Formats: sequence, C-alpha cells, structure tokens
Amino acid sequence: MLTSLLKFFRIPNKLLHQLLLTYLTIVFLSLAGIGGFTLFALKTSSINDLTYYLSLEAHNISSFLLERDREFVKNLADELSTHGFWVTVFDKKGAVEFSSIAEENLKKGNKSLQKTEAIREALEGKSKAYKFFSNRTQINWYLVTIPHLNKDGEIIGVVQVGLPLASLNQELGNSFYTLLCLGVLISLITIFAIWVLALWLSNPIKQISLQARQIADTGELKAELPVSRLDEIGELAKSFNMMIYKLREEKNFQKDFIANASHELKTPVTAISSALEILEHVPLENEEDKAQFFEILNRQTIRLKELITDLLDISVLESGRVELHLSSFSLEDFIENCIIDVEPLVNKADVDFSWFVESEIEIIADKDKLQRLLLNLLTNAIKHTPPKGEVLLSILTQKLSEDETEITFIVQDSGIGIPKEEQDKIFGRFYRAQQDRSRATGGSGLGLAIVKQIADLHGGKLSVKSDHAKGAEFRFEFKSVTVTKQKQEKSKLASR
Repeated sequence: MLTSLLKFFRIPNKLLHQLLLTYLTIVFLSLAGIGGFTLFALKTSSINDLTYYLSLEAHNISSFLLERDREFVKNLADELSTHGFWVTVFDKKGAVEFSSIAEENLKKGNKSLQKTEAIREALEGKSKAYKFFSNRTQINWYLVTIPHLNKDGEIIGVVQVGLPLASLNQELGNSFYTLLCLGVLISLITIFAIWVLALWLSNPIKQISLQARQIADTGELKAELPVSRLDEIGELAKSFNMMIYKLREEKNFQKDFIANASHELKTPVTAISSALEILEHVPLENEEDKAQFFEILNRQTIRLKELITDLLDISVLESGRVELHLSSFSLEDFIENCIIDVEPLVNKADVDFSWFVESEIEIIADKDKLQRLLLNLLTNAIKHTPPKGEVLLSILTQKLSEDETEITFIVQDSGIGIPKEEQDKIFGRFYRAQQDRSRATGGSGLGLAIVKQIADLHGGKLSVKSDHAKGAEFRFEFKSVTVTKQKQEKSKLASR
C-alpha cells in the first residue's frame, strides 16, 4: 500500500520517504480521530450543560408562578428575553398563557401546540429537551419543557424555557477553530520531529547500503561502519561489521588456501616432472636405477592423488551442503575393516598397534564419513610414531537411554607429541605442528581438518591431549541410536 501511494504521488521509493509517509499518516489519522472525538465530547457536554441550565431556569420560573403574581413572572420572562431566552407558560390544557416572544402560533389561548409531543409529555409529568425551528424568527431553538406543579404536586401547567442554538453553535465553532489551530501547530511540530526521527533511523541504514554497494562494486573489505548507538540499528551496524570481518577473514583464508594448495601440489608435480625428464633424457642401463625412479614416480603420484582427494573432500565438507547418509552397521565389524585398511601402514612404520572394543553393538551413523575420520586419526598417529613405538585404538560405549549410546573413539600414540600452544590450531587447513612433521611424513596438512568437519557433521566433540615428546591422545565422542547385541569386552592385538 505504501509503495502504491509513493508511486501515485510520484515520491521516490526510499526508506526515508516510507517512514515519513507512515508516521505522517498515523499522526494525521490520530489527530483527526482525537479532534473528532473532542468535538463530539464538547458538543455532548455543552448540550448537557445547556439542558441543565435551562431546566434550572424553568424550575425557577415554576416556583415564581406559585410564590409571586403572574405579572411578576411575565416581567421576568420579558427580562430574560432581552438576554436571548424564550420563556413560555402553558395551562393544564396545553394552551399558551403567555410567551416572551410574540410567535403567531403561540398567542394566548391558542391550542395549536396542545398536541405536540413535548407539551403532552410535560402534562403527563415528563420533562423533555428538544430542538424547534421558529418560522417567524427563522431561528433554531433549544427548548426544555417541564411540568408546572402546585404545592400539592398536581400538574397545573407547563413551563418551557429555550435559547437559540446559534450561541451553542458559535461556542462549538470557537472550540473547533481552537482545535484546528492547535492541530496545525502540533502537525508542524510533529512533521519536523518525524523528519528528524526518520533521518536518524534511515541514515545508518543508508550508510550500510552504500557500504554494501561499495563492497559489491570494488570487492574491498577494508572500511567498517561506526557504531555509536545501542539500539537495533547499532546492532545492525555491529552485525554488518562482523560480517565484513568474517568475509575479510574468509577471503584471506581462501588466499592462504590457494597458496598452500598450490605449494602442496607443486611438490609432487615437480618430483614427477623431474623424474620423467631424467628418464627421457638420461639413458639408464642399470635396472636398479630405473626401479628407483619408477618408485619415485609411483610414490609422488600416490601423494598427488591423496592430496587432490583431500582438497576435494575438505572443499565439499566446508561448503555446508554435505548431508549425512545414515545406515545401521555393526561397530565391531566397522572397526575390523578400518584395522585391515591401516595394517599395511602399521607394518611399514614398524609400530606396535593394538585395539579394543568395549561392546558389540549396532549403531546408526554415516559409515563412510566415520571411516574416513577414524582412518585419518589412525594414519596421523602411526605416521608420527617412531619405529617400535605404540599406537592404541580404544572404542568405549556408555548407554544413555534405552536406544541411545555415547560412543568414544580414542587414538593414543607414543610419538613426538604436540606442543600445548599449537593444540588449538592443528585442526585448521594446512596447519602443521612443528611445520616439518607432516611434510616429512608425507602428510598434506588436511587430514585433521577433514576429521574436524566430519566430527561436527555428526554433532560430536573432538579433542586432543598431548605433551611434547610424550605422545598424543585424540578423542572423538558422539551419540548414536543403537541396538545392543550383547554386552561383552573384546580385545585384539595386531602386530606388524
């Protein structure tokens, strides 16, 4: 509706104008309503006051008719007529005894008004107030008619007293003029106040709009909005600044991601390229030398494939568009399959690896993503454990309710450990504790970042505990709907 009004009056469709039009409409409607109600109240009050005043005068005249002679009352009526009053006295038959205005149809003895409703009701003992138009004077009168009683309470006539409605209308007109002037003054003050308020409300939003447009046009994320208010507009400015900070942080993170990804991809590509160049240009008659170069090509190709897979996985996981594909499976069978996958790495690293599953249960989770999480944790532990070191996988369960169990994966190693100051950073992309440890062991720096994303998808809690040179413990806790097959403890040992 506001948009239609703005178009009709050809007013620019801006927030400032919308606020002004809204506030002014509300104010004008409110003033009109208040003014109309006030005039109605004034009119009602004036009519009531006039009725009371005329009724009081009529009762006074009725009293004088009993206490004084008729001539005195006639003189009093004539005196009142000089002040605009119209006084008429009727007998008990409804005929006019005397009137302060020589109305033709009100001459003494004329019974033309005997059957009027007001006179009839007064003769029946009821007072009445009504309006009457005089043909002779062309004046609208407001009349009050009361029964005239003798000392015994018998009705012996009717007393009628009136005043021209012009005086009442004039009073109401003066009140209307006063209200109109007051309304205009209030409107002018209100328009100014609304204009200031609308500017106060719309300017910060306009600044946010201009800043957003500047960001869209230039891509610059440097400027921030000043926050000087504590209301919702101030909160909006704070949120906008926070968004700028997050976008700036994400932009820097993307730059770092591209730089790190390029650097990580460059290493195996360079190695492959160098090996191929040597094989192409340098004749190698020694089969052992050839085998060495082919091993380099194979190793770097595998590393390149793993790195590309990790890059694709972390990109998909961080996009927020990944959904869990839940299924029911045996926890013990799941762990055994993971052990089979890491067994070659265990043998190659020459470490002692043991695992422990507390209960044989069926859980509901995303099997593939959970397997990726556990394999990454195990691979990370094995690669950073020296020969003859130990790696332990513990699977603990705690029943929370009839159909819900908390499951905990604990991976412990006796490797080089992680400094305390770096433990909060190791789940970031391409972050390496001690910088050379992952690259020296062939890691991409993305494994733990992928673990963190999968843990968050499952609504789990991921933590690390480590002392430098004393190994590390990674713990992942999550809840799952479970069906317990049997409660038993199983412990298996897989050596290299």
